[in-house]
Amino acid sequence: MHEQGVDTFVELGPDGVLSAAGQECLPDSDAAFLPVLRRDSPEPDSVSDCLGRLHVRGAAVDWAAYYAGTGARQVDLPTYPFQRQRYWLEADEDGGDVSAAGLDGDEHPLLGAVVEFAEGNGTIFTGRISRRTHPWLGDHLVHGAVLVPGSALAELALRAAEEAGCGGVEELTLEVPLTLPENGGVQLQLRVEEADDAGRRPLTIHARPEPRDHDEGWTCHARGVLGPVAAAAADLTSWPPEAAVVDVSSCYAELADAGLVYGPRFQGLRQVWRHGDGDLYAEVALPEDSDTTRYGLHPALLDAAVHAIRYLSGADLESAALPFAWSGVCLHAVGASELRVRIAPAGKDTVTVLLADGTGAPVGSIESLTVRPVTSDQIAASNGGSLFRTIWVPESMSASRTGTQRWALVGPGLETLAETLQVRRTYADLAECLSDGDELPDLVVIAATTTGGATRATVRMLDTVQAWSAEPRFASTRLVVCTGDPEVDMASAAVWGFLRSVQAENPGRVAVVALDEDPASYRALPGVADAPESSVRSGRAFAPRLERVPGSGSVEWEAGGTVLVTGGTGVLGRAVARHLVAERGVRRLLLLSRSGGADDLVGELAGLGAEVSVAACDVADRDAVAGVLASVPAEFPVSAVVHAAGVVDDGVVSSLSAERVEGVLRAKVGGAVVLDELTRPLDLSAFVLFSSAAGVLGAAGQSAYSAANAALDALARRRRAEGLPATSLAWGLWAERSGITGGLSDSDLARMARSGIVPMPSGEALRLFDNALAADDAVLVPMRLNTAALAGQHDIPAVLRGLVRRPQRRIAMSGPRSLVTRLAGQSPAERRQTVLDLVRREVAAVLAYGSPELIGVEQAFQDLGFDSLSAVELRNRVSAATDVRLSATVVFDYANPTALAEHLLTRLPLDGSDPTASVSAELDRLEAALAEASAEQLDRSRITMRLTALLAKWGEDDNDHPDDRDLSTVTDDELFGLVDELGSN
Repeated sequence: MHEQGVDTFVELGPDGVLSAAGQECLPDSDAAFLPVLRRDSPEPDSVSDCLGRLHVRGAAVDWAAYYAGTGARQVDLPTYPFQRQRYWLEADEDGGDVSAAGLDGDEHPLLGAVVEFAEGNGTIFTGRISRRTHPWLGDHLVHGAVLVPGSALAELALRAAEEAGCGGVEELTLEVPLTLPENGGVQLQLRVEEADDAGRRPLTIHARPEPRDHDEGWTCHARGVLGPVAAAAADLTSWPPEAAVVDVSSCYAELADAGLVYGPRFQGLRQVWRHGDGDLYAEVALPEDSDTTRYGLHPALLDAAVHAIRYLSGADLESAALPFAWSGVCLHAVGASELRVRIAPAGKDTVTVLLADGTGAPVGSIESLTVRPVTSDQIAASNGGSLFRTIWVPESMSASRTGTQRWALVGPGLETLAETLQVRRTYADLAECLSDGDELPDLVVIAATTTGGATRATVRMLDTVQAWSAEPRFASTRLVVCTGDPEVDMASAAVWGFLRSVQAENPGRVAVVALDEDPASYRALPGVADAPESSVRSGRAFAPRLERVPGSGSVEWEAGGTVLVTGGTGVLGRAVARHLVAERGVRRLLLLSRSGGADDLVGELAGLGAEVSVAACDVADRDAVAGVLASVPAEFPVSAVVHAAGVVDDGVVSSLSAERVEGVLRAKVGGAVVLDELTRPLDLSAFVLFSSAAGVLGAAGQSAYSAANAALDALARRRRAEGLPATSLAWGLWAERSGITGGLSDSDLARMARSGIVPMPSGEALRLFDNALAADDAVLVPMRLNTAALAGQHDIPAVLRGLVRRPQRRIAMSGPRSLVTRLAGQSPAERRQTVLDLVRREVAAVLAYGSPELIGVEQAFQDLGFDSLSAVELRNRVSAATDVRLSATVVFDYANPTALAEHLLTRLPLDGSDPTASVSAELDRLEAALAEASAEQLDRSRITMRLTALLAKWGEDDNDHPDDRDLSTVTDDELFGLVDELGSN
């Protein structure tokens, strides 16, 4: 066909196997081979990529048909010049000048710096690699992950040997696969220790992901020894060898079938010859545009030489092995772009390798190279850093507050608590509390009513929170909600999930506490009222924290039964269905969805050997689900369930109605309960619930969705406690848009990024799916988390604090106190400009604008794109920066940045005559100093005693002996000294 003028080939199939084979047939032509689908890429992405490449090659693409039904339309280009701002970063393998950091630069493309030990004769090399800076690494795809080849680690070891003055690499053993994330990079560290008497130096190669997770340490990927290596050389000048030619035309197609998908940079095996049952000879080369000048031996070239091992006599061509252990590696010449290779058997899965350049001159030798198969489970297990579980850690309780703050107990179910705490102010409801003539309480305690199930409990809590938040007189009152055990009680869990989102919308104003019936727990309640969420058992307080779960491979799915997938025709359901068939060997699927259909998916999976049926069914309709289950053939009973159905109905809590909440919980919780009840008689191997991290972390604007997912997590724990299979996966953000995430705006994504949430590619998410099912946990959180971004937040969510280590040094004050101080010395015009700049800065951050300068001072908030959720975030950010409490409707009450800035100026204490404000500011400084100090640095009981003494002295002396000392001028040390003095008295 190519001889007849065809230069573009499109492959219709489940992967690019034929395209890879076609490139081998026409290696020197300009022909393009374009697979429509790729196993390692989501279907929409691969189809779009294929059509785009066809378009740029001049093919006629029917774009109208492609976009049909999507709502896409052609638009005219604007008649005015574009406002252009460049965001792209240039890829550069050079680490730049590191001398300013006290390091010596290293010119190797995989490394950036080198430094010698100050004591001892050792060396550390550092570097950074990523798919962006080293795009050729993206061509080394193993079981769906970009794997740094063992040849790259060998090349790093050779560079270390050169620097250390060693002859080569005596031995190098790979320990853990090193994979590259789709976004971000990996930091490398090579450590070469001092030489022993024989001149041998231990070597380790470590890596860690970037952006750096503060809690995630280095992983050792290889260990070895550098030292004297006897050079071996062979005469390969006579070429080609007198041996039988081996057909290698299907090499890379066969490797792809085994899970090793190599791109052009790694498809370097050109020819192979074999001497009977003995030695192999091979010819390998890199593409002509490859830069090898700064490498000892380019990893892609060395890796291609290893590919020939599969053609040794007796080798298993159905499997794919990768380098595992290297011995006696040395180089004679550098910078080769093509090689002649001789490979000789040296034991089971072990060979000796001799390398020469295109003239036959020696390039290098490997005394012993052992290869081993790498499974998808091993790759998956190396990616465990994005899997989390909830643990409960002991929580310190503050001193009793019943004597220092006004408490009120509202509603039924609190009689015993009132008696135990001797709280006299009890009310039937919030309205009665407001009608009391006494001053409003500092804390209002209510008991969540959880009878009637998760949905009714959530709706009742919605009514309570709306009544509390809508009443301005409760603006300074903290709401404390008491519940049952959220671990196994679905109704209590739904209330916790709901309130987590309420907390995100109203920082610092809500607490939720799980109380058992022990009187000691009732007495402990005042000590945890300041914490966002606590569980008090037998008088001891615990707080939830996330911790990482190591990867654990995957489980085998039962091939003889039917796997039922709800939401099976949606984006996530389709991804799971393909994964179960293509990767886990499932052969029968029953997909449930409200709409049915999906003939394209059925045909695609049938082509992979699966029998798929689709049923239009409301999964929350018990009778409908029972009918579908009854239709499953008895010889292929339902053996596993994946509940991926769900809907969202986002909105801040003040905008929600009971009907909207019920709709969200019906699809998620109602469907899960129906499946739980109807499948109990079946012998299930898996019962998987697709939950959301929103139920664990809370998410502003998603209180109903958070409630529903928290209830799913409790159902999974309850089933496990009853001896039934169950795993709830509280998913983070998938990069592939679905019906649930398709409506996210740029500002929504920016807000999530600021909170550390990073989108997961579908391939990574499905590997975590396998990892999670192999772990022995009822609830897991598969989520990509950027803890570096999280650490930069002013207030880290409590459940995530165990994942972030903040520096213990005290940070110079910023925020409300420093703002007031700054404004105090400014003229009225300067004050207006300072506050206006603050408002514009926060608006730009919320709406993901590149600069505050893009925010017009008179530009209406509604024209800028604010909705109720972004308005709440702006309110929270401005309140935190100014210490001025604002309403959630601030962008509607004040039309533009100028109006909001003028309002803030009227609320800030700027006249300097308010002594209360001055003392309060100093107390804020003390509070900040205590918060910044670690628990280990403080003697808590001693400081508590001194602060209590200060409070007692204040109560005795405030009328008769006023203290005229100006606290606004004292330092932190002087203030702590005053506390010390009062304590000693």
